[in-house]
Amino acid sequence: MGNLENERNTSNNQRQLAVEVIDEKTRVAIVSEITHPDLGALKKIIESNEQRSVKILKPNVNPSSLEEVDLFVLYQPTASFRSIYQYISQRKANTFTITGPRTDWNFINTAQNSFTYKSYYQAEEVTPKINRGFTYFNISDVSFEDYPPLENDLGEAIINKSHETLIAQRIKGMDMNEPMMALISSNAEREAVLFGENIWKWRMQSYRDTQSFDIFDDLMGKLVLFLTTNKPKNRFSVDYRSVYEGSSEAKLTAVYFDAAFIFDRNATILLQLKQKETGIRFEFPMLLKNDYYEADLTELSAGEFEFTASVENEDLQVSGNFT
Repeated sequence: MGNLENERNTSNNQRQLAVEVIDEKTRVAIVSEITHPDLGALKKIIESNEQRSVKILKPNVNPSSLEEVDLFVLYQPTASFRSIYQYISQRKANTFTITGPRTDWNFINTAQNSFTYKSYYQAEEVTPKINRGFTYFNISDVSFEDYPPLENDLGEAIINKSHETLIAQRIKGMDMNEPMMALISSNAEREAVLFGENIWKWRMQSYRDTQSFDIFDDLMGKLVLFLTTNKPKNRFSVDYRSVYEGSSEAKLTAVYFDAAFIFDRNATILLQLKQKETGIRFEFPMLLKNDYYEADLTELSAGEFEFTASVENEDLQVSGNFT
């Protein structure tokens, strides 16, 4: 904003905003040695965002053609995937593994170390149960009520790395306390695994429930974004001034992104204040304002303050001082 003629205080004519820009252009390779309706459904789901492109490849593909792939979807891997797994290991590439009755469990348990599956080699229908405690990204608009079961070998799944379960298993109405879909985040690598084939049925059920594919496609889009956004970035930032001269501009703002680097409108951002002269402390939540959170400081008395802004249930905080 420009200065007015004879304006005495020009410090409130400009303001810095914290903006995070995510380059979401993504190349995905779906690798499968079988033909299955899931492959076409996955391609449609991923490419529902025009900034993503998908190729469906056989596991014997020449690795030199994979250099620009950002994410590998490994569909029911068998021993024919050996060279693919070697290439992924060398590149430390991120993966989304989907298993089913035609998965070679002996191979997959030795080809990677993120999870182990003890198969009883008996095909079983597995019903999804959403985990409302999931925190990597917002799933509040998703419901798997009345979704059809997927098919997988009956067995026991063990996730060997830091992870969260997005969907849990139910078999014949019983909670199995086993992950059906888990997201793994370990160091700079991210993975996901879905134990069950026929995900195309879930997409169709979403359409029956809402007359649109959007909710299910958006959920899978968040999954793809989570799997392809693993470079170190600042998920939580706070914008404030060291000196507030006019009470009308005494605002502190914050921006918080979830693990998929999507702005989280459902977060709880707490602001703790301490007045240095008196030692009096305050704590209150910051309010959501469109695409940022805000704390109004206009009611504070004059003085020096220390603050700490933190995200509830996250190890993220920013501290500072202002007058």
